[in-house]
Amino acid sequence: MTLAAYVHLPYCASRCPYCDFNAYAVRNVPDERYTDGLVRELTWLAATEPWQGRRIGSVFFGGGTPSLFSPASIGRVLAEMDRRLGLAGDVEVTLEANPGSLEGGGAERLASFRSAGINRLSFGVQSFDDRTLATLGRLHDGDAALAAIDGARTAGFTNLSCDLIFAVPGQSPDDWQRDLDTLAAAGPEHASLYNLTYEQGTPMTGLRDAGRLVAADEDTELDMMDRAEATLTGCGLERYEISNFARPGFRSRHNGSYWRGDDVLALGAGAHGYTATGGPWGKRYRNVRLPESYLSAPAGAWVESWDPLDRDKALAEFVLLRMRLAEGFAEDDLRSRFGGGCDELLPRTSELARAGLVRRDDDRVRLTRDGLRVADTVIATMVP
Repeated sequence: MTLAAYVHLPYCASRCPYCDFNAYAVRNVPDERYTDGLVRELTWLAATEPWQGRRIGSVFFGGGTPSLFSPASIGRVLAEMDRRLGLAGDVEVTLEANPGSLEGGGAERLASFRSAGINRLSFGVQSFDDRTLATLGRLHDGDAALAAIDGARTAGFTNLSCDLIFAVPGQSPDDWQRDLDTLAAAGPEHASLYNLTYEQGTPMTGLRDAGRLVAADEDTELDMMDRAEATLTGCGLERYEISNFARPGFRSRHNGSYWRGDDVLALGAGAHGYTATGGPWGKRYRNVRLPESYLSAPAGAWVESWDPLDRDKALAEFVLLRMRLAEGFAEDDLRSRFGGGCDELLPRTSELARAGLVRRDDDRVRLTRDGLRVADTVIATMVP
C-alpha cells in the first residue's frame, strides 16, 4: 500500500489573525537551508522502519505559504522522494498557494511549479470580497484571487482546489452567496469550505473576547452551509466530506489518507505523521515545532513525541474521521478492526438514527443530510 507524504513549509509573509497553524511570518524565507533540512530528514526516514521500501501515492506541501518557496526547492524534495522511496506513477502532488504570493496571477511561476512536479494546486482564496479578506487579514484582494485561478489555467493546471471561509464577522449571507457564485463561475475541480473557528491564543479570538467583533450565530452558520451545498452541488461538485466538494474523479487523494487512517509520512517543523505499525492500534508522531530547533536537531531527534494509540483512542479516531465522509463506514470494517457489533461500540447510533441524523443501511453507517448540518455534535455523541 502506498504512503501519503505531508511536507510542512512553515513560513508566511504575514500571519493571519485567525490562524493557529505552526506558521511564522518572515521577511526572507530560508529556502535552501530549510530544503536541506527536509532532504536530510527524508534521507534518514527512508532508511528506517516503517517507511523503508514504501512508495508514495500522494504528496501535500502545506504551510505556512509553500508557494513562497522556489519551484527548484519543491522539485528537489520531490526528486529525493522518488529516489529514496519512489513516487507512484499516478502520484497526486498538491501545493498550497496564496494568491498574494503570485504577482499578476503568477502564470509563469505556476508553470515552473508544474514543471517541478506539482499537479494539483490548493488556493487559499478564503473570500472574493475585499472587506471580508481585510477582516481575515489576507494580503490579496478578490481580483488577485481570480487572477491566480486564471494564471493556474494558463500554466496548464487541470486540478484546482479553492478554500473559502464563512461565518466571518461582518459577512452577511448575501456576501457569502456572492462568494459561492464567484467560485462556481471560476470552475475549480475541488472546493474546501470552512466556518471560521476561534482558536485559543489567536488575535481574532482576543478581539471576540474583548467584544471588538461579533461571531456569527449558529443559525447563520447553518444557513451559509446550506447555501454552499445548494450552490456547489448545483454546478457539479459533489459533497463527499463535511467540508469538501469535488467533481467526479477529483476528490483529494491525500486528505482521503487521513480520513481512512492510512500511514502518513510527515516532514518538516511541527509536521504530524502516523503509522499503523509499532503497536496494535498504531501510533502518531509530531516533529518539533520551531523551525530553528528542527533544522539544528541531530538526525532522528526532530521527532518531539510519539503517541501510541490504545483501543479506545483508535476507535474514537475511526468514528471521528470516517463519519466526516458522506459514505460513512462499513460495519464489517468496524467489526474486523475492533470486534463486537456496531451497537455495542456505538451505543447511541440507533437513537441517532431514530432522530434522523444517522442512517444505517447496506451495512454502512453514515450521516443524513440533517446530520451533516450538526456533524460535530452527532459525531461527539457517537464516540464512546
